Amino acid sequence: MKAKFDLYQHVTDQIIASLESGIKPWSCPWKKDQRDFGFPGNYFTGKHYSGINVLLLWAARYNCGFESDLWMTYKQGQQKGATVRKGEKGTKVVFAAPIDKEDKKTGEKEQVFIYRAFTVFNLDQFEGVEREEVVILTDFDVHKQAEDILQHCGANIIEQGSRAYYSHGGDYIKLPPRNSFTDSDNFYTTAFHEIGHWTGAKDRLARTFGKKFGDKDYAFEELIAELTAAFTGAGVGIIGEHLGHESYIASWLDKLKNDKRFIFQASAAAAKAHRYILDQVEQNKAREIAA
Repeated sequence: MKAKFDLYQHVTDQIIASLESGIKPWSCPWKKDQRDFGFPGNYFTGKHYSGINVLLLWAARYNCGFESDLWMTYKQGQQKGATVRKGEKGTKVVFAAPIDKEDKKTGEKEQVFIYRAFTVFNLDQFEGVEREEVVILTDFDVHKQAEDILQHCGANIIEQGSRAYYSHGGDYIKLPPRNSFTDSDNFYTTAFHEIGHWTGAKDRLARTFGKKFGDKDYAFEELIAELTAAFTGAGVGIIGEHLGHESYIASWLDKLKNDKRFIFQASAAAAKAHRYILDQVEQNKAREIAA
């Protein structure tokens, strides 16, 4: 009898394999000038993927050496007049279907997600498809967009000292002066990581931060901030490195190996934090214009 496909375990095993091989699937392991890098998108719908699918498609693109960051299903390809090359293997991604679940004791309803797997192929795996035009962002444009987030997200950011951190009690972010970083991408990635923590304050998205290094909530929050930085950076073409991540990898691996839903929950929380940041930027810029 064939074993039932376990989507959660399948995805978790891929993330574990990447981390154990020294690759973080939410970071770009190639240099920016070698190929375009951004959010993976669906060629048929024109929409970006989000959450856990971003990690799965980034990893597949790197592991398979794909040039394109666009994907679609076999049937979507047929509707575009394209066919998948013989012998090509697809990449499993997930569809999250929201359902209302009722608490048997209180009768209260909350929204939960049921995940289903489906298969997509990279544009490089199709024949007969019109190639997308690759738009390369200039350094000036990239940094302008990244700076826009820092200036308009609403966080109190202070460039001072030698450590990067978010103060829960003071509700501010401390960053070393930008000229002390090896390059601007690393500065912005570190800033996005700390802004990710900032979104979790109780008057914002109200996440549990954890009390000490090594406990589940602490590791969970650090992974959310790491993913938020990756999603935010990808949105503006920033490919940097938050240098504090290495000490957490062993803890993440431990949680991943013992909880197959850990990466799904972290990705969903990071996607929510990323959306919150962008919404704040848009709202604050609108207030400036109206003032």
